[in-house]
Amino acid sequence: MTTQELMQELETVWAPRVLRIACIVAAVIFFEHGTQKLFGFPPYAPPKPGPAMFTLFWFAGVIEVVGGAALLLGLFTRPVAFIVSGEMAFAYWMGHAPKSIYPLLNAGDAIERLADTDVVLFDKTGTLTLPEPTLTNADDIPPDILALAGRLALLSRHPLAAAVACAAQAKMSIDGAVEEPGQGVRAVVDGVPVRLGKSSFCGADVDAVTPENTAPEASVITFAYGAELYVFTVRQQLRSDAAVVIAKLKARGYDIEILSGDREPAVEWVARALGVGAYRAGMTPADKISRIAELRRTGRKVAMVGDGLNDAPALAAADVSLSPVTAVHLTQAAADAVFLGDRLAPVATALEVSRRAKRVMRENLGLAVIYNAVAVPIAILGWATPLIAALAMSGSSILVTANALRARAGGRECR
Repeated sequence: MTTQELMQELETVWAPRVLRIACIVAAVIFFEHGTQKLFGFPPYAPPKPGPAMFTLFWFAGVIEVVGGAALLLGLFTRPVAFIVSGEMAFAYWMGHAPKSIYPLLNAGDAIERLADTDVVLFDKTGTLTLPEPTLTNADDIPPDILALAGRLALLSRHPLAAAVACAAQAKMSIDGAVEEPGQGVRAVVDGVPVRLGKSSFCGADVDAVTPENTAPEASVITFAYGAELYVFTVRQQLRSDAAVVIAKLKARGYDIEILSGDREPAVEWVARALGVGAYRAGMTPADKISRIAELRRTGRKVAMVGDGLNDAPALAAADVSLSPVTAVHLTQAAADAVFLGDRLAPVATALEVSRRAKRVMRENLGLAVIYNAVAVPIAILGWATPLIAALAMSGSSILVTANALRARAGGRECR
């Protein structure tokens, strides 16, 4: 049960009981004192303050303590203090942290879904690696072919295609080109079909077309000009803190997997460099969604981190998702949070701070329950004046806020 569901459950249980108690107290006051004053029997005598005898003034105190405290602590209508204090722990810590190490939230309930995560799935290209790869074999490609491939690459949002376009210094794209997410870009030039993307998309076997001297960590992108095939090798650089972040997440108990559409040698090299034992290569967007669904069926809470256009469906399918600010707009829109800069640290920060924020919110809910368990009987018995009720409400607000601010002290270890 999520915190929001728990709060709604408390509302449906608590609010009717508070109203019933108020009605009973009002009835007792009326029948014990109102009949005497209105009808003269039995002979009216001013009521004496005490547990068994209430005046309207005392009843006002009851309403203020019961209704006011309930409103303040989030157990009468909407848990205002509870929500504010919990989110304040998150916002207050972020306000004292460098802007590059926490994500920007796109969804209000992302904090809680991040807190429930137990497995994190990473895309490779542009996520674990920097979004500016380098073409390494441009000198081996005929200039006219490189120029044509560069023009076609301008229509793709994939980082590998961007490397081809940059190497070719392409300025003008090809009219009528169509991008197929997770596959590549295709067009027709002077009656000749051209394709740029995965080897299978270009009608070739990746192992057959990859040059023998290609480095294991290099990624490949294939260009098909009619029946002619050309392979571009692209080298990517890991994000500077990727290994540290992965190690930190594993130490905190998260299971880590890499899901990539790249060739297996390149994915394996990254996995080994980062110490990730579970990885899958050559995956399509549908394959990633299937893997996420498989994990969710077993009760796992999945966080997906990706940047490409082909990652958007997987981001939407996960329980919670993050993307770098360099991701395409559609992917950023599908993600629950977007992180800035060239570092991967915001992913670890989001997961850690969300756990702390949820813990603080749960603690504040417990404090609210304890407070009301004590305050309501005192109010019913007539032992509280409006002044005491007001002081109690202010004190409870200070209590939950002070508890929320404790998150700041522990948050520094995430930086």
